[in-house]
Amino acid sequence: MRSLALAATVATAALAALTACGPAAAPPATADPTPATPRTVATTTPAVTTTSTVDPHAALDGRAKAALVGVTGYGSLGYGDGTDTPIPAGRPTTDVCNKPLAVDTAGYRAGAARQWSKPRAVVVVAVYGYDDARANDAINQIRTAATSCTTYTSTSPDGASTYTMDAPITVGPFYGTDSSYGYCLHRSQGTTTTVGCVGYIAVSNLLSVVSIGYDSPITADAYAELLELTDVAAKALAAS
Repeated sequence: MRSLALAATVATAALAALTACGPAAAPPATADPTPATPRTVATTTPAVTTTSTVDPHAALDGRAKAALVGVTGYGSLGYGDGTDTPIPAGRPTTDVCNKPLAVDTAGYRAGAARQWSKPRAVVVVAVYGYDDARANDAINQIRTAATSCTTYTSTSPDGASTYTMDAPITVGPFYGTDSSYGYCLHRSQGTTTTVGCVGYIAVSNLLSVVSIGYDSPITADAYAELLELTDVAAKALAAS
């Protein structure tokens, strides 16, 4: 269950104009032996050029991070403190069934992620903010992608894995959110099979993605854990 993000900075510069006045004319010469008055020259001080750097996406980046589950948010479920996890640039919101999502190319997308672990389980919560799309549109596209295949292969730093989609599951609805969706799947790599579940929660243009990898081949174990994890994530998202 991979997640992704990009970040951009736009710099703007202000232009300055430089003005100058010509020198004043000297008085005409006369036979008077008195020395002529020295010529004076009017000068101006150049305007100072200023440069400012503005990040037009800073607000959306901040909202995405603020909507994450708190560092200690899963302590009551036996997880240690969470740690912030960078999202590699260019990663899709999800790679389920290897189907690209239109929301990933509609415009700027913010992203922030945090990870927790305990014996037998690892949880990652990622929140994405879409500049030019609604999170509900993302969920509809994810649902279409997830129901388009029964198995697919994905490659990660630890090698290629085959994923098999399980039966549909119910995630939510959650108070204060727009929509939600989820699925579970089995991951096979070599002779090892584990189960994982993913829940998606939408509020406005923010999408919270809750992924759990469980060291068990039993879907019910991961699904029961996902329901508790998404409940906490939905409250954090709705309050942001």
